[in-house]
Amino acid sequence: KSWAGGINFSNKFNADQQSLNGSYLYNKINTEGSGSSISQSLIPGNVFTTNEAGNNYTSKDRHALNANYEWQFDSLTSMKITANATTGINSGSSIYNSTTINNAGVLANTNQRTSSYTGNNNSINSTILLRKKFTKPGRTLSFNFDMQYGTSNTDGFLYSLIDSLTQSGGYQQGTTDQKKINDSRTSSLNGKLVYTTPISSSVFLSLNYALRNSTSNSEKLSYDKDGSGKYSQLNDTFSNHYNFDVLTNTAGAGFSYNSRKITAFAGTDVALSNFVQTDEMLHQVIKRDYTNFFPRGNFNYKFNSSTRISLNYNGNTTQPSIQQIQPIQDNTNPLNITIGNPFLKQAFTHSIRFNANSYQVFSQRGFFLFGSFSTTENAIVNSSVVDYSSGKTINQYVNSNGNYNYYSSFNYNMTIKKWDMNFSAGLNLNGGSNNNF
Repeated sequence: KSWAGGINFSNKFNADQQSLNGSYLYNKINTEGSGSSISQSLIPGNVFTTNEAGNNYTSKDRHALNANYEWQFDSLTSMKITANATTGINSGSSIYNSTTINNAGVLANTNQRTSSYTGNNNSINSTILLRKKFTKPGRTLSFNFDMQYGTSNTDGFLYSLIDSLTQSGGYQQGTTDQKKINDSRTSSLNGKLVYTTPISSSVFLSLNYALRNSTSNSEKLSYDKDGSGKYSQLNDTFSNHYNFDVLTNTAGAGFSYNSRKITAFAGTDVALSNFVQTDEMLHQVIKRDYTNFFPRGNFNYKFNSSTRISLNYNGNTTQPSIQQIQPIQDNTNPLNITIGNPFLKQAFTHSIRFNANSYQVFSQRGFFLFGSFSTTENAIVNSSVVDYSSGKTINQYVNSNGNYNYYSSFNYNMTIKKWDMNFSAGLNLNGGSNNNF
């Protein structure tokens, strides 16, 4: 079930040099779900087959405010401000039951698991964009600043009863009865200055500098019951308080070329990133510095008004999230535990894209060819270790090389006017390699 409602406001003033748009939206969504699944884990000498069934319920209330303000100071200078804020409350509960058998048909484990939570979340995002054109054609200066801030707080309970097969052939029972308190906060400030100027009538130079500061704070606490039945005993194995701060300075330059048949760009950015990871409970600090190069380039050639080709390359990094590096065991499913890895490196992806197309209007014939290839260094993937007897799985994020993906597509179409018939044929090819352990 869902409910939604809102209002909008829009106005222009000062001889249409300024405009203001705003909106408010409220929505509430209640969701009930149920399902079942069958999964297999293959390890040398054994195969575990798990049957799981469950029911869940979630409820979300959300209020959102959006605003957009634009001011055209004159024909050369403008400013645009956008902002949005949200606040919401949520709750949910779930019940799951599962059984796992091994390749000999012997019961490896059973699990009865219930969980519930209530929480709230808030976010604020804003962007300011200033643009300045100069009297010299092609010369521009722009400054962009954006701010993001978000919080999430949940209180919940987890109860799990497990019977698992031991190496001796017997069964061991394990019970998890915990209160969960999760608080997280993220914020980022990012400013970027871009200057563009013509070198000749067809060649342009662009320079940019950016400063970004992002912080993430995650506190996850698990409490076991004490002798009186109160959740007062902190469980160190499933509790942690972690900070992840990243400061990045980026500078770059690029050249663009524009002519009647050719448009091209070549450039690169250089980024200096400083990682500071702080384990507040263990009082440990990890500091790392990275120097990254972000080459970019594209080439477009226009044979005529209906035929053209293009080639594009870019490189970019993916930083690990605080959820991936926080050194804590997540036992939301006690038979499938995930552990963060504080020593994760950032990933770097190279991407190449190519396309060519042509269409003859009079003959109504044409083709389209597209292709892409990407490969990632230090890709962040999942490493799993499965217990040979019980089938319990321990997952951890690790870096991996050798990951790549490719895709290509070709399509040809034509119209046979004599028969008033359209003909189209195509071929798609895709593949890749994504290593998990």
